[in-house]
Amino acid sequence: MPREPASARREAGPAILPTLTRRKHHGNHSSLGLRRIDTSDETRRIEAQMQTNPRLNIRQVTWANPVGADLRAAQQAELDSRFGSTDHEPGPPPSEADTAVFVVAYEKCSGQPLGCGGLRMLDENTAEIKRLYVVPYARGSGVASSILAALEAQAHSHGFTVIAAEAGSAQSDGRSFYESAGFAPVPNFGPYIGINESYCYSKRLDSHSASHTAMA
Repeated sequence: MPREPASARREAGPAILPTLTRRKHHGNHSSLGLRRIDTSDETRRIEAQMQTNPRLNIRQVTWANPVGADLRAAQQAELDSRFGSTDHEPGPPPSEADTAVFVVAYEKCSGQPLGCGGLRMLDENTAEIKRLYVVPYARGSGVASSILAALEAQAHSHGFTVIAAEAGSAQSDGRSFYESAGFAPVPNFGPYIGINESYCYSKRLDSHSASHTAMA
């Protein structure tokens, strides 16, 4: 199927994503204005919401977690091969300083890590999905949808009302995934403005978003 002109794509979809500006930060999440989860009961509730797939154990980990780092490295190697270049990510890559949440999905029966994903704060209302990845042999089994559901639950708990995402021209599978999960095409935002190879999406969150995503 021929790709639609970039100008038409940038105009498609509801304009629900606000103009995004990155806040200055100093290497910690409190400077990003995130709403901390203070009670153990609330923490347990959010952790329970992340477990939408009985075959998986989805855990929130630090950015420096070695399993998460290995999964991100595997994703980058795959994307380098797809794009034929190591320079395929517009703007600064996500980091510990601007990543509000990062999760790893493990297979319960084996304990093997199957995928990961994170949320980068764009403004007080909007988080961007970054480094959503599933190992090749586990694709098509619902792992990506479960990770997305966990990220949506975390985003909702932090008070975000919109989640955004971007997929490149060599990521037709990623674009199809976001569209099937209820994301709408939006004008390119932030570092993706003017990048014809970037496809941007967003989705409004509500209290039922995670459960709906998990059933996709």
